[in-house]
Amino acid sequence: EARMSMPVSPPMSDFPYQNFKSMIDHVAERYSSNIAVRMREEKTGEYRELTHKEFRLEVLALARGLARLGFRKGEKIGLLSENRIEWAVVYFAAVYSGLVIVPLDSSVDADGCATVCAFSDIRGLFISEKQEEKLNAIMKAASIEFLIAFDETTSRNRKCPLYGEILTGGSDTSIALPADTEI
Repeated sequence: EARMSMPVSPPMSDFPYQNFKSMIDHVAERYSSNIAVRMREEKTGEYRELTHKEFRLEVLALARGLARLGFRKGEKIGLLSENRIEWAVVYFAAVYSGLVIVPLDSSVDADGCATVCAFSDIRGLFISEKQEEKLNAIMKAASIEFLIAFDETTSRNRKCPLYGEILTGGSDTSIALPADTEI
């Protein structure tokens, strides 16, 4: 009898970092002035870029901003947006904080997003202006305590804080984040 064998993944010992947090810290230190992310802004056509050092600082500020809002290790936060630099910052800030990130596919319809949000029991949701039309279905299906907008229009329409405000709120370096061993 013939059996199919599955490829074996390399052992995690080949990964030189304890976790993503230690990876972000090491890469930011070692490659601080190298470009980490670059993206063309849709509205202006200009390119925005962050070095590894800048990326880490933004990740830390957002992680502290989320802690300031009361998010704690193990809680779930959703992310519904098209590609943008802030998407990556939110993802890594959540990981850095020990939060569970629930990235939603921006091409999924409102009912699909609502179902994922309801079943995943997210406490907060980052959302872009382009995805705002899905919010009524999401808010009907899920008990979301915090809505955070990437764009001013959504912030005004939904009377919720802007990503930049949460980032600024995290500028206080005395706000504690989980230690490496706690993530």
